[in-house]
Amino acid sequence: MFLLFLVIHFLNLFNSHLFDNRNYSLAIVFTALDPVYKCEPCKYFDKQMRSVAKSVMFEESNPLYFASLNFEEGKESFKKMGLNTAPVLFLYSIGQSEPIKYDLTEGVEAQNIIDFLNREGKYNLSYRPPINYGKIFAIMGSLLVSLLVGFIIVMCSGYMWNQIRHAPYMARVGDRFSLIAPGFQNQCVMESQVITVALIGIVIVLLTSVVPKINAGTQNFVTSLLLGIWFLSYGYLTSLFAEKSGGYPYTIL
Repeated sequence: MFLLFLVIHFLNLFNSHLFDNRNYSLAIVFTALDPVYKCEPCKYFDKQMRSVAKSVMFEESNPLYFASLNFEEGKESFKKMGLNTAPVLFLYSIGQSEPIKYDLTEGVEAQNIIDFLNREGKYNLSYRPPINYGKIFAIMGSLLVSLLVGFIIVMCSGYMWNQIRHAPYMARVGDRFSLIAPGFQNQCVMESQVITVALIGIVIVLLTSVVPKINAGTQNFVTSLLLGIWFLSYGYLTSLFAEKSGGYPYTIL
């Protein structure tokens, strides 16, 4: 059973029902989430508190609840507590009438809040961060893109031609083996793998996956370098095809 995160909307609920004859502890955040206050720390701290409330487990012997009181719904309570800033976290422990105030200089992350509760409330809570589904989908998307790019490269390399024609892995020219099959109608499996997949494929993967992550200072240089390698590789392919087919007139190198 997960801990409950309450959002207090009524002043009398805060002033009486939550504190009369309590048999539980309460961690309550005084915050200002309304857009008019533009309190970015309030939004971030609220997110961390909700993450803590969802991750730790309920203890029947020493129950702990989480709550939040927004300034718009609890101005009198803010005045009563002498608060003129937000967010502020108080821990009302069982058997104690005075709350324990959390020092925000200890940190505003979920683990900092857990450490405070364990220390002051005598709990043994552990924090389990919520599953980051966005990161999972991003990784899956990157893998899918990599697979699609790899599939396109393999298909453009002559893989299907090799499968249909049952091309040999290497060509035999006289008494020696060659990676390049003579004649423009012939092709070796090794020819496709080395020239297209290993050479052009690596450049494409680097351009699409690695270069965008490089800092702007070196990104232009690396991009120009890889494009230059790609250009030279394509020039080599045209020269190679001209060698395989003597009548081919178009070459770059």
